[in-house]
Amino acid sequence: MDTTTAVGKMFFHLIGMFAEFERNMISERTKARLEAAKQRGTYGTKPSISHATMQKAAMLYKKGFNWVAVAKAVGVSKSTIYNYRSEIEALMKADVEEELENPKPTD
Repeated sequence: MDTTTAVGKMFFHLIGMFAEFERNMISERTKARLEAAKQRGTYGTKPSISHATMQKAAMLYKKGFNWVAVAKAVGVSKSTIYNYRSEIEALMKADVEEELENPKPTD
């Protein structure tokens, strides 16, 4: 592109104008999405899983499933399982302690 001619300068400015326009459109879309997320109450929060889901995950992990398989089985992402791993492991420990305190009668 030859920017020493009038047509070259115009074309150069035209490309710059479209680049600036696209940058502004991206910024507006991002702000709109963040505002919508705030309205839904999901902005800045980690995905949560229910206590029942954590119990199911603990049961599956105790049966020998790995964390990826546990995540697929309970229907959450691998990241979510890893985020809640310490709480799930605490549930497993609590279950073991409860079984020691209150042993099940054998038939």
